[in-house]
Amino acid sequence: NQGTNTSGIVFANQSISGGYQVEIAIPWARLGVTPSANAALGIDLDVWQNFGSGVKNKLYWNNASDNDWTNPSLFGDAILQS
Repeated sequence: NQGTNTSGIVFANQSISGGYQVEIAIPWARLGVTPSANAALGIDLDVWQNFGSGVKNKLYWNNASDNDWTNPSLFGDAILQS
């Protein structure tokens, strides 16, 4: 299920002026890739805000779709730097 297999993933968030900041660390082994300079990695980031009465705001990094996680062809590319 989506969001239930988080073994090894570490995250932290904090309030900042005008919003919040989130940092996420995902082990390369969990992604099933070996990192190398200039390699492209498909990625998509979605933020949904819920103020206790359901989702009110949605922000998408690459594609505005609630189902991006089911269709990797909608992901954007992150290029790894050395």
